[in-house]
Amino acid sequence: LDIIPLSENKMALIVGDVSGKGAGAAILMSSAQSFIHARITSGCSPEETVTAVNKFVSERSPMNRFLTLWVGIFDVHAKELQYVDAGHGHWAIRRANGIAEAPPTPDGFLIGIDANSEYRNATLLVEPGDRIVIFSDGIPEQQTPSSGEQYGVERVYELLASSPTAEDDVNRLLEAVMQWAGSSQLDDDTTIVSLGIIKTH
Repeated sequence: LDIIPLSENKMALIVGDVSGKGAGAAILMSSAQSFIHARITSGCSPEETVTAVNKFVSERSPMNRFLTLWVGIFDVHAKELQYVDAGHGHWAIRRANGIAEAPPTPDGFLIGIDANSEYRNATLLVEPGDRIVIFSDGIPEQQTPSSGEQYGVERVYELLASSPTAEDDVNRLLEAVMQWAGSSQLDDDTTIVSLGIIKTH
């Protein structure tokens, strides 16, 4: 997870998840994060950044290592979110009117599979009061100890629709998933971030 102020009206948000566990996975994620940070802060767009990091990872990681990645840049003045979803898919758009929408289907390849993959920016209109909530796959895939049923994305959308603030998005969703699991020790790594444009009067 990385949140990077770029100017008075622009901010970048990056969420990634690496396959596997252990030192090798951690080193790969750390290297990719540093590479992405350098590209974004030098003025690259999401598509330029993701295309470059895919080539970087593909040429340096084993065949069984890959990343899912979401890279977006919020522009408050333009009321736009420009983003690339490279196989991540786990996010929601929580509108100011209380509707939580499923995001468009990710159209980018996973990072580290093919060094020649190219990525394209998508653009989403974000009004004051709208929030983008991104989470790792450990949230919807968390199972109950009794039946093994997964928490699922529909429960995520329903919870976010009734959540009043970005802070509540994170706290309520984490609490709900821990209740679902019957434990604070969840099955997988857990990341939740909620970011949006604050209403001004």
